[in-house]
Amino acid sequence: MLHRENTPFESAIAEAHAFGENIIMSLSMNLTINAIHAEEQRAINNSGGAPSYYETITLNAMWSHIAHVSVVDA
Repeated sequence: MLHRENTPFESAIAEAHAFGENIIMSLSMNLTINAIHAEEQRAINNSGGAPSYYETITLNAMWSHIAHVSVVDA
């Protein structure tokens, strides 16, 4: 089987696709972080300062997931 190198054009297209994918992933992560932060603020406001134990555990799980995804994608 013949193996050839990518042309500069093919390499540029591949890099552009990877760059676009990274932008979409970053925007998605940013939206998720903003949504979790808003949920956290809502829980604090509704409870008069401290969210319930269940809400705290749920929010912690959400932040944990974000941290895990961030480390895996890095």
